[in-house]
Amino acid sequence: MKQPIYSPEFLIEMANKSFQCDVMSSNRKRANVYGRMAISYYLRTKRGMTLQSIASIFNKDHASINHYIHQHRSDLKFDPSYRALFENFELEINGSFSVETYTIENCKRKIKNINRDLIELGYSASEIEAFWKECINEVVV
Repeated sequence: MKQPIYSPEFLIEMANKSFQCDVMSSNRKRANVYGRMAISYYLRTKRGMTLQSIASIFNKDHASINHYIHQHRSDLKFDPSYRALFENFELEINGSFSVETYTIENCKRKIKNINRDLIELGYSASEIEAFWKECINEVVV
């Protein structure tokens, strides 16, 4: 099954709902910034959009978008309130698409992506290995 295409309009709608904000507002209220961070992350990582093209959506410069993406990764790791809001945002996005059929290849791809994300978040190889062992122990009967 193909990966869904996340349009900027769709992500804006989902972020406004999940973060209870108006991401197109120019103010720096925390909820609005959180929403822009989540959208910027998705457009960059899932759509491969350039920083400049994402910046044009929000009428920002590319440095702001770069900061949003870096801050997203940091807050996802260290800020439980942002993590909870972002997880809700992901549930909103994924809930709007049909359930994906899991094949071995899809699962391998997802695991590789998770490993890459954990490395980017600064986890060591031993921490990642312990994480996967814990996951396997929870799944295996």
